[in-house]
Amino acid sequence: MTRKNIRSNPNEKQILIKVLDLLLRYHRHLGLSHEQYILLHTCIQYEDMTTIEDITGFSEQKIVSMLTELMEQQLIVYHAEKGIEIEPLYEKLLAAERSTLPLREMLVREYQNKNQNERQQIGRVELVPMKEGIAIRWLDGNMLTLEKTRELIDELNTYIKSAVKEELQQTNRRLFADPRRKERYPLNDRMKKVSRT
Repeated sequence: MTRKNIRSNPNEKQILIKVLDLLLRYHRHLGLSHEQYILLHTCIQYEDMTTIEDITGFSEQKIVSMLTELMEQQLIVYHAEKGIEIEPLYEKLLAAERSTLPLREMLVREYQNKNQNERQQIGRVELVPMKEGIAIRWLDGNMLTLEKTRELIDELNTYIKSAVKEELQQTNRRLFADPRRKERYPLNDRMKKVSRT
Protein backbone atom coordinates (compact mmCIF):
# COMPACT_ATOMS: atom_id res chain seq x y z
CA MET A 1 0.00 0.00 0.00
CA THR A 2 1.40 3.35 -1.03
CA ARG A 3 0.02 6.86 -0.78
CA LYS A 4 -1.13 6.73 -4.42
CA ASN A 5 -3.54 3.83 -3.94
CA ILE A 6 -5.00 4.94 -0.58
CA ARG A 7 -7.52 7.40 -1.97
CA SER A 8 -9.98 4.70 -3.02
CA ASN A 9 -10.10 2.60 0.15
CA PRO A 10 -11.60 4.02 3.37
CA ASN A 11 -9.85 1.38 5.55
CA GLU A 12 -6.49 2.36 4.10
CA LYS A 13 -7.29 6.02 4.80
CA GLN A 14 -7.81 5.07 8.45
CA ILE A 15 -4.43 3.32 8.44
CA LEU A 16 -2.83 6.43 6.94
CA ILE A 17 -4.30 8.58 9.72
CA LYS A 18 -3.03 6.09 12.30
CA VAL A 19 0.44 6.06 10.66
CA LEU A 20 0.66 9.85 10.83
CA ASP A 21 -0.40 9.81 14.50
CA LEU A 22 2.07 7.04 15.39
CA LEU A 23 4.82 8.79 13.43
CA LEU A 24 4.31 11.95 15.46
CA ARG A 25 4.38 10.04 18.74
CA TYR A 26 7.17 7.55 18.05
CA HIS A 27 9.51 9.05 15.44
CA ARG A 28 12.21 9.52 18.06
CA HIS A 29 11.89 5.86 19.08
CA LEU A 30 12.74 4.95 15.48
CA GLY A 31 15.80 7.21 15.67
CA LEU A 32 14.39 9.87 13.32
CA SER A 33 15.62 13.43 13.64
CA HIS A 34 13.08 16.24 13.52
CA GLU A 35 14.11 17.01 9.93
CA GLN A 36 13.61 13.37 8.93
CA TYR A 37 10.23 13.35 10.68
CA ILE A 38 9.10 16.50 8.85
CA LEU A 39 10.21 15.08 5.52
CA LEU A 40 8.63 11.67 6.08
CA HIS A 41 5.38 13.18 7.35
CA THR A 42 5.24 15.45 4.29
CA CYS A 43 6.12 12.69 1.79
CA ILE A 44 3.35 10.50 3.18
CA GLN A 45 0.79 13.25 2.58
CA TYR A 46 2.05 14.79 -0.66
CA GLU A 47 3.51 13.42 -3.89
CA ASP A 48 4.60 16.53 -5.75
CA MET A 49 8.29 17.39 -5.27
CA THR A 50 7.61 21.14 -5.51
CA THR A 51 5.03 20.90 -2.72
CA ILE A 52 7.39 18.80 -0.59
CA GLU A 53 10.19 21.34 -1.13
CA ASP A 54 7.83 24.20 -0.24
CA ILE A 55 6.57 22.57 2.98
CA THR A 56 9.92 21.30 4.26
CA GLY A 57 12.16 24.08 2.99
CA PHE A 58 14.58 21.40 1.76
CA SER A 59 16.07 21.32 -1.72
CA GLU A 60 15.25 18.41 -4.01
CA GLN A 61 18.82 17.18 -3.61
CA LYS A 62 18.49 17.16 0.20
CA ILE A 63 15.11 15.41 0.01
CA VAL A 64 16.51 12.66 -2.21
CA SER A 65 19.56 12.33 0.04
CA MET A 66 17.43 12.07 3.20
CA LEU A 67 15.06 9.52 1.64
CA THR A 68 18.05 7.47 0.52
CA GLU A 69 19.45 7.57 4.05
CA LEU A 70 16.09 6.43 5.49
CA MET A 71 16.02 3.53 3.00
CA GLU A 72 19.59 2.54 3.89
CA GLN A 73 18.61 2.53 7.56
CA GLN A 74 15.67 0.29 6.55
CA LEU A 75 13.20 2.70 8.11
CA ILE A 76 11.20 3.08 4.90
CA VAL A 77 10.59 1.36 1.60
CA TYR A 78 10.43 3.98 -1.14
CA HIS A 79 9.66 3.69 -4.85
CA ALA A 80 10.24 6.72 -7.08
CA GLU A 81 7.11 5.96 -9.11
CA LYS A 82 4.82 4.99 -6.20
CA GLY A 83 6.17 6.79 -3.13
CA ILE A 84 6.60 5.45 0.39
CA GLU A 85 5.24 2.01 1.21
CA ILE A 86 2.91 2.63 4.14
CA GLU A 87 2.61 -0.96 5.40
CA PRO A 88 6.27 -1.54 6.43
CA LEU A 89 6.40 1.85 8.14
CA TYR A 90 3.13 1.08 9.93
CA GLU A 91 4.57 -2.22 11.22
CA LYS A 92 7.70 -0.45 12.50
CA LEU A 93 5.59 2.20 14.25
CA LEU A 94 3.35 -0.44 15.84
CA ALA A 95 6.47 -2.22 17.11
CA ALA A 96 7.73 1.09 18.56
CA GLU A 97 4.38 1.66 20.27
CA ARG A 98 4.38 -1.89 21.57
CA SER A 99 7.86 -1.46 23.05
CA THR A 100 6.82 1.63 25.03
CA LEU A 101 3.48 0.47 26.43
CA PRO A 102 3.18 -1.81 29.44
CA LEU A 103 2.22 -5.33 28.34
CA ARG A 104 -1.00 -5.31 30.34
CA GLU A 105 -2.11 -2.03 28.76
CA MET A 106 -1.44 -3.43 25.28
CA LEU A 107 -3.57 -6.48 26.00
CA VAL A 108 -6.39 -4.44 27.50
CA ARG A 109 -6.41 -2.16 24.44
CA GLU A 110 -6.43 -5.13 22.11
CA TYR A 111 -9.32 -6.85 23.84
CA GLN A 112 -11.32 -3.61 24.00
CA ASN A 113 -10.80 -3.06 20.27
CA LYS A 114 -10.82 -6.66 19.04
CA ASN A 115 -14.06 -6.29 17.08
CA GLN A 116 -12.82 -3.12 15.39
CA ASN A 117 -9.32 -4.30 14.64
CA GLU A 118 -8.87 -7.98 13.78
CA ARG A 119 -5.42 -7.18 12.39
CA GLN A 120 -3.53 -6.72 15.66
CA GLN A 121 -3.44 -9.75 17.87
CA ILE A 122 -1.01 -8.97 20.64
CA GLY A 123 -2.56 -11.56 22.94
CA ARG A 124 -1.71 -14.32 20.47
CA VAL A 125 1.87 -15.38 20.80
CA GLU A 126 3.99 -18.43 20.11
CA LEU A 127 5.98 -20.21 22.80
CA VAL A 128 9.40 -21.10 21.41
CA PRO A 129 11.57 -23.75 23.08
CA MET A 130 15.11 -22.43 23.38
CA LYS A 131 18.35 -24.09 24.39
CA GLU A 132 17.57 -22.87 27.90
CA GLY A 133 13.97 -22.12 28.79
CA ILE A 134 11.07 -20.93 26.66
CA ALA A 135 10.94 -17.68 24.71
CA ILE A 136 7.87 -15.88 23.42
CA ARG A 137 7.38 -14.67 19.88
CA TRP A 138 4.71 -12.23 18.66
CA LEU A 139 2.66 -13.29 15.65
CA ASP A 140 4.63 -10.81 13.52
CA GLY A 141 7.73 -12.97 14.09
CA ASN A 142 9.53 -10.66 16.54
CA MET A 143 10.62 -12.06 19.87
CA LEU A 144 9.27 -10.55 23.07
CA THR A 145 11.95 -8.33 24.59
CA LEU A 146 13.48 -9.34 27.90
CA GLU A 147 11.76 -6.38 29.54
CA LYS A 148 8.35 -7.44 28.19
CA THR A 149 9.06 -11.05 29.18
CA ARG A 150 9.73 -9.90 32.76
CA GLU A 151 6.46 -7.92 32.68
CA LEU A 152 4.64 -11.05 31.52
CA ILE A 153 6.22 -13.12 34.30
CA ASP A 154 5.10 -10.53 36.86
CA GLU A 155 1.56 -10.53 35.45
CA LEU A 156 1.43 -14.34 35.43
CA ASN A 157 2.69 -14.46 39.04
CA THR A 158 -0.01 -11.97 40.03
CA TYR A 159 -2.61 -14.15 38.32
CA ILE A 160 -1.29 -17.34 39.94
CA LYS A 161 -1.48 -15.75 43.39
CA SER A 162 -5.04 -14.54 42.86
CA ALA A 163 -6.53 -17.40 40.80
CA VAL A 164 -8.91 -19.88 42.33
CA LYS A 165 -9.19 -23.33 40.74
CA GLU A 166 -13.00 -23.27 40.69
CA GLU A 167 -13.09 -19.86 38.98
CA LEU A 168 -10.66 -21.11 36.34
CA GLN A 169 -12.79 -24.18 35.66
CA GLN A 170 -15.91 -22.02 35.44
CA THR A 171 -14.17 -19.64 32.99
CA ASN A 172 -13.06 -22.59 30.85
CA ARG A 173 -16.64 -23.95 30.74
CA ARG A 174 -17.97 -20.50 29.78
CA LEU A 175 -15.35 -20.07 27.05
CA PHE A 176 -15.93 -23.58 25.75
CA ALA A 177 -19.66 -22.85 25.45
CA ASP A 178 -18.84 -19.98 23.05
CA PRO A 179 -19.57 -21.29 19.51
CA ARG A 180 -16.65 -19.31 18.06
CA ARG A 181 -14.25 -21.22 20.31
CA LYS A 182 -15.62 -24.57 19.11
CA GLU A 183 -14.96 -23.56 15.51
CA ARG A 184 -11.36 -22.56 16.29
CA TYR A 185 -10.53 -25.53 18.54
CA PRO A 186 -12.46 -28.61 17.40
CA LEU A 187 -12.27 -31.53 19.77
CA ASN A 188 -11.09 -34.85 18.49
CA ASP A 189 -13.44 -37.84 18.95
CA ARG A 190 -11.62 -39.16 22.01
CA MET A 191 -11.96 -35.82 23.81
CA LYS A 192 -15.67 -35.62 22.92
CA LYS A 193 -16.26 -39.07 24.49
CA VAL A 194 -14.37 -38.12 27.64
CA SER A 195 -16.22 -34.83 28.01
CA ARG A 196 -19.65 -36.57 27.78
CA THR A 197 -18.94 -38.82 30.74
